[in-house]
Amino acid sequence: MPRFVFPAAALMLAAAAALIGSFGSSAQDQPERPKYMMAVDALAGPAVEVPDPRKKHEWLENIDMDDAFKLAKKENRPVFATIRCLPCQQCSWFDNAIMKATPELEAKLQNFVCVRITTMRDMDARLFQFEKYQDLDCSWWGYFFDPEGRIYGVYGGIDISGDKSCITVAGLMSAMDRVLKYHYQPQREAWDLFGEAPNLKGRADTPFKHDGWKNWAREDSQRADKILKDKSECLHCHEVAEVVRQPRFDKKKFEKKTDFYVWPYPQNIGVELDLDKGLTIKNVIKDSAADKASIEAGDVIDAANGQILFSPTDLRRVLNELPYGDCKLELLTRDKAGEAMLVNVELKGDWRQYDLGWRKSVAEANIGAHPGFPWPLKGDRGKAGVKGDEMCIKPFFGKAPKGHAIDAGLKASDQIIAVNGDTRALEGRAFLAWFRMTYDPGDQITLTLVDDNGNKRDIKYKVGQHIDD
Repeated sequence: MPRFVFPAAALMLAAAAALIGSFGSSAQDQPERPKYMMAVDALAGPAVEVPDPRKKHEWLENIDMDDAFKLAKKENRPVFATIRCLPCQQCSWFDNAIMKATPELEAKLQNFVCVRITTMRDMDARLFQFEKYQDLDCSWWGYFFDPEGRIYGVYGGIDISGDKSCITVAGLMSAMDRVLKYHYQPQREAWDLFGEAPNLKGRADTPFKHDGWKNWAREDSQRADKILKDKSECLHCHEVAEVVRQPRFDKKKFEKKTDFYVWPYPQNIGVELDLDKGLTIKNVIKDSAADKASIEAGDVIDAANGQILFSPTDLRRVLNELPYGDCKLELLTRDKAGEAMLVNVELKGDWRQYDLGWRKSVAEANIGAHPGFPWPLKGDRGKAGVKGDEMCIKPFFGKAPKGHAIDAGLKASDQIIAVNGDTRALEGRAFLAWFRMTYDPGDQITLTLVDDNGNKRDIKYKVGQHIDD
């Protein structure tokens, strides 16, 4: 397919020529290329001098971030801060790989001031800006800061395939290399790509001070009381996700059919990235938006909508700023020959959609309906007499069974093989997320069941927002 794109340098020259023609300006009055393009050129250029690494790498755990930035200023190093929700098994492998770093990763870490945070309780929104910069359904997340507290970029991610399909140690090291190369550019301060440093004077702006905390806590008062009374109790990342969207729930400005699709993936625009190489395109999905824009495998995505990228996660953050529905995305790419190109990608309709089944903040949301029984375990398809691609759920009741489905006659020995005739093969969190996306409180539900003897029957009931309301 021919590439109908404009080389970035030529595009800027054309823009300058148009201005000169319009206003009669001299060549010396030509506007400079945008500063982010200069930074991209520098990242693609020769290596820069990096100070000697720290003699001994150490993690500063749950410290006042001011101390980390003081050290970063003293040594002129960027800060690498990780957020790890310890009770969650998800992403524990990646946290372990970083904490028990290989010699190669250790050598990278020694160039940063490294901070490890293991609770969201004290996260300061003035610094971390987690509503914008963090996918709060992930139990591991990384931030890169300059010594003044400006966010360079982020790293992390999960999808429906699991917690190993968006992040790799090699990919993290690729992002680190890119951050270091940018940080030590002589022109970095002149480029001024990341705005004002945060003002961190006064008390931290924690999730407890967020506008959504009060009503979220009212929705789940038992959980909120436990968090507030026990300072060792983890405030989970996904709970912060629920808190930050609570104001839109309260104002009836949250549309679950569109607004749950946060942090779209590169695949949503039609590219699959080489996770180890970071921003290099491994494959372009046929007939996708990227394919129609003539993007090719082997291209490197250096910037998106005028924002320099350090990792695939940064691309996802830019995508997250775009609306659901028709919109445009401008990518600055570099082909295998090193030629920079500005490419306009036309995104259409439901481009943000993907499988939400892994997202805990959707499965446990205070919007949509609960199926009315505690947990959907994997059933025995052979015993239930259903195919491998059909629903088979064994309801888990727990020690104190409750719920509308149980009140309607669901038994622990039953297996659920359809919901309102829908037999899609879902279980666990994926089933709960689908149910909330599909049904609303007050909807009439019919469960098709198979008992221990192979007998089928239906039960009917109305669902609530929670298990028994």
